[in-house]
Amino acid sequence: MNFPSLPQRQTAAETLAACLVRLFPGAQIHRAEATQEGFVCDCFLPQPLGQEAVSLIEEHLRRFIKEDHPIKQLEMMRENACQLLQHHGQMALAEALRHHPDKIVPIIQIGDYYASPKNPVQDSTKEAGTIKILSITGGTELTRIFGTTQANPQILKKFLKAYEAHRDHQQLGREMQLFVSLPQFPGEFCWLPKGMIFFEILYDWWKKALQEYGFELISAPSSSALLQAQNPQIFPIYWAQTAKKGELSSSPYGLLEASPRTVDNLQIVCTPDQVSKELISSLQFFDKSLNIFGFESQWNLRGKRVPKAAGTRAQWEQSVRWLVGALEARGYSPSVDEKDATVDGPCLELHIRDALGREWPLAYVCVDLSAKNLPVVLSLSLLHSFERLTALILEQTGGKLPLWLAPEQVRVIPMAVRHGVYASEVAATLAAKGLRVVVDASEEKLGSKVHAAEKERVPYMVILGDKELKEGLISVRVAGEEGLKPIELKSLVEELFAKGSESFNEVKQIES
Repeated sequence: MNFPSLPQRQTAAETLAACLVRLFPGAQIHRAEATQEGFVCDCFLPQPLGQEAVSLIEEHLRRFIKEDHPIKQLEMMRENACQLLQHHGQMALAEALRHHPDKIVPIIQIGDYYASPKNPVQDSTKEAGTIKILSITGGTELTRIFGTTQANPQILKKFLKAYEAHRDHQQLGREMQLFVSLPQFPGEFCWLPKGMIFFEILYDWWKKALQEYGFELISAPSSSALLQAQNPQIFPIYWAQTAKKGELSSSPYGLLEASPRTVDNLQIVCTPDQVSKELISSLQFFDKSLNIFGFESQWNLRGKRVPKAAGTRAQWEQSVRWLVGALEARGYSPSVDEKDATVDGPCLELHIRDALGREWPLAYVCVDLSAKNLPVVLSLSLLHSFERLTALILEQTGGKLPLWLAPEQVRVIPMAVRHGVYASEVAATLAAKGLRVVVDASEEKLGSKVHAAEKERVPYMVILGDKELKEGLISVRVAGEEGLKPIELKSLVEELFAKGSESFNEVKQIES
């Protein structure tokens, strides 16, 4: 799905902000920004709003758009712009603008509303497109309004159909008892026991994949400094580590934009004549590692040199040629991302497209020109962050995780208290085989127990009653399938190992 242009989305955000200021005198806008699928507006309102206010906001916003207010655009000295925003009552916007890096800043005016937009805007509110408010959340302090804009009603209808079918990872995380967010800790996620197991499984997958490729795990505040101190003479060198990155901030996208986040930092140090081979092998390794999740992906080149970039222009151009050559060797046509590259050097980014058509950078491969006294340093990341990968996996699968990745693989459900001993014996046998199993020994009715397991997306349920106890069998219910199948416990173990080993084999077959 192709989303409207960035100026249209930013126009929709600023139009909503201007409408709120007119609708609620005294409203303070905290931010109004374009998102991938539309816009978001954080504001402080005289009265709290909830989801019930969607129709009211939409009605006034559509009327405001039709009124075709001109959007006046100008540039001002930063200090003068801050004073202007303060004069018109937008203290939060004025305070944020004080930290703008440029002395000359853009200013827009829509009626009595003034702001400094983060992105370019159109000339009129009528160019905000066909809008729809998706959600309103918040309380007495901050209200967040999230919406979309499309070119016409037909495209909006198509988007809304996909949006309604889309399962948000934050909801899935709650239902599966992986993680929750608490209103008193905005931007932070509390990982529950099953979530910690899931995180450990992902980490083990990451570590095994890298070690099989040849990476060695380290822990250092600066791997480049450590390399220089080691003064290596034999190349290539493969190092990997994880670290926490970013300051605490809140995002409507949850784990997709979590900060701080757990990142993986990989480095390959090689000689110039080894670079092409290492880049090609790295792309192949990344593709095969991430293909097990079934993502729709594309490699993008970010090669635009920025002012004060590391390295000489000749080194930069050579690095771009290396990256393009590696893409072509893997059969990809280079897709150029117009965003500036990092100051350290040009890079390739693997963008994952989610069910709504949004793109999220995941893996990257960069030629690091900032490293001194070393031949060539390649900086890489397989998964951007464990948090983003978690979100993408949950939304890709709808929570129906492959068996090897499920934090709870089997739930044993005794129908009554008298079946508890047999349930414990079955669970112990499964656990002894290395399977992750939980016994639901609660006194809830069978239907409630089954519903709870389904909601948490447990792949297998083993249901035990009088018949199973008498015959020494178990009745198995597979997630997504109807009915029970009575089998021997040994048969279930064989089935689980067949499913689990197939998935793990895909990881182990990564070519180095």
